[in-house]
Amino acid sequence: MARSIFSPRRNTKDLFKADPAKYEPEFGGYCAYGVSRNKLVEIDVDAFQIVDGKLLLQYSKGVRDNFNEDKAGNLAKAKANWTGLAAKKGK
Repeated sequence: MARSIFSPRRNTKDLFKADPAKYEPEFGGYCAYGVSRNKLVEIDVDAFQIVDGKLLLQYSKGVRDNFNEDKAGNLAKAKANWTGLAAKKGK
């Protein structure tokens, strides 16, 4: 039996080790749509998405759909709100 010299697990681990911050979720792991509404909301790990190379987590898949109705606008609102929310929560 032939063995592949490519190991996805090893390569993924190496990428992570080289730049772990790249894989951290945005907004401290809170729901991106919630942050866009100036709220800190827990998330469903299955309701994630990658936007502009960043990991966004959402409360639910339905909320993710709502976020995507105005992805650019909601992302801009979330970025604007995050500094104040993070300061309030000490993150």
